[in-house]
Amino acid sequence: MASYKGKIPNLKKDKKTGKYSFTATKTHPVTKKVVQRRRSSFKTQEEAYQAYKKVKAELEEEFKVDEALAKMKNALSDDAYSISFKTFVNEKFLPYYANKVSPQTYKDRLSMINNHYKAFEEMNIADIDKNDVDEWYQAMLTARRKQGKQTDGNVHGIKGLLKLIFDYAVEKEFCSFNPVTAVKNIKKTKRKRPFWELAHYKKVCKTFELADFKQHSLFISIMLMFMTGLRISEASALTWDDINFDTKKLDVNKSLRYDNASNYDPESTTKTESANRILTLDTNTINLLKEWKERQQKQINTNLVLTTNGIPMHNRAVNRALEKHAELAGVHRITPHGLRHSHASLLVHLNEDLLIIKDRLGHSDVKTTLGEYGHLYSNRDVELAGRLNNIVDYNLED
Repeated sequence: MASYKGKIPNLKKDKKTGKYSFTATKTHPVTKKVVQRRRSSFKTQEEAYQAYKKVKAELEEEFKVDEALAKMKNALSDDAYSISFKTFVNEKFLPYYANKVSPQTYKDRLSMINNHYKAFEEMNIADIDKNDVDEWYQAMLTARRKQGKQTDGNVHGIKGLLKLIFDYAVEKEFCSFNPVTAVKNIKKTKRKRPFWELAHYKKVCKTFELADFKQHSLFISIMLMFMTGLRISEASALTWDDINFDTKKLDVNKSLRYDNASNYDPESTTKTESANRILTLDTNTINLLKEWKERQQKQINTNLVLTTNGIPMHNRAVNRALEKHAELAGVHRITPHGLRHSHASLLVHLNEDLLIIKDRLGHSDVKTTLGEYGHLYSNRDVELAGRLNNIVDYNLED
């Protein structure tokens, strides 16, 4: 058998297993450090040799990219190279970003920037590399674990916004490459989103004292979101002009930005373009809304649907009501967004087409819907098998 020892430096054979291993080494052209890649468990020298060639090619390609990026970085102007991350974000990125997203999204992201990127603030943006980003990323994950939080809760969103910042910096030539793209995400685990099945919802409905004006309002809020899948920001912004009682149509065309009781504003658009939609309401929902409008208008003069005092219903009020009435009904608590998931679950239970659910929820594509609610279809295969039973008569005797 031909020997490959001259072709594979550091080729070794394990005396116990008889398998081969090697360590490929190459000096990095930029850092001048020796980079090593070890591979093992090869049955033959030939297998080890093929793997060695592949590793060497991968290192060669990786080093070419790093060398090219280093040259680009050196070619940057002095002004671009000297700007700090904080200055770039405040003077360049935020004005650009404010024109791309809704005011509420901008406010949320600004809070994220102020809270999570302090490690980079005083660094030159062109100096930040993948090692800096990876160190920050691992520190964030460690801190969340110590706090008992789900490690992948908001981490992907925080890292995603950092990527957007560097994408814009590269576009405007303030740095030569995006170091965030070189840092791998942790595996995203699918969070279990609590929702109510129809039986839970019916129990909760029975706990409301509709003679009470405020309880009646909260009941309408919860009922409307359960029966339509509206986001809380969409439901809070609804006006009576958005509901056509004759055609039973609900026009979802805006969302609410709410800071406090004296500072709120219905935005002119919904969360996304696809969230602008027209829903057909069932007769029971229409009748309940008619009754609520008649009672509400006797109390106050307002065009808002979900209000008792002319101020939009706030997320906290609905949250408290859900907690209180879930306890009274003896069911698990859900959030206002859980009502949206409950509606999706109801539609799946009713065997509705996935495209109908997508449109109903205002998702931009069916992939989003499937990603959020695909697990609810887990038992549909069993149901399908039942429907296939005896669909063909295999009695071939004449």
